This record gives sequence, structure tokens and C-alpha cells, in this order.
Amino acid sequence: MALVRPENPQQARLVRLLRDDGPRSRVELGDVLGLSRTTLTAELDRLVARGLVETAGPAASAAGAARRCCASPAGSASPAWSSRRTGSPWR
Repeated sequence: MALVRPENPQQARLVRLLRDDGPRSRVELGDVLGLSRTTLTAELDRLVARGLVETAGPAASAAGAARRCCASPAGSASPAWSSRRTGSPWR
């Protein structure tokens, strides 16, 4: 089985935040990372398709709770983040 990694620095930041801080709504993720709604949705959809992120909870509605995103077991185990000393864009 091949190791699945984020495709770009934005995806790496998303997975790292979800892995380290736990589930968050898309609104919270966008606020923390400073990503537009369009960019955030596209990157999360790609991460879900790659199996690195999962969504859980009810769909967002005016009266309900927002759907939350969390790192999947594959996303939690992925060593896609090297140290800052290496100059890698993944950190």
C-alpha cells in the first residue's frame, strides 16, 4: 500500500491542523488558515478523495450544527511534514 501524502502546502496545513487540534468546521478552518471558501472547499474535497480527511456530523443548516472535518487514520499517520530545518514547504 502506497503512502498517501498531501499534494500541496495548503493541504498539508489542513491535515496538520486537523491532526494536531482535532475536528473543526469548514468555517473554523477557513478562519484559522486564512483560506477563501472556494479554496478551502476544493482542497478539503481533494483530501477527502485521497482518504486523508473525513467529514462527520450533520450537514450545515440554519438551525443545525455544522459538518466537522477531521484527519482520517491515514491523515493522522502520514509523515508528510518535515522539520522547519529542512526548508520543506510542508511545514
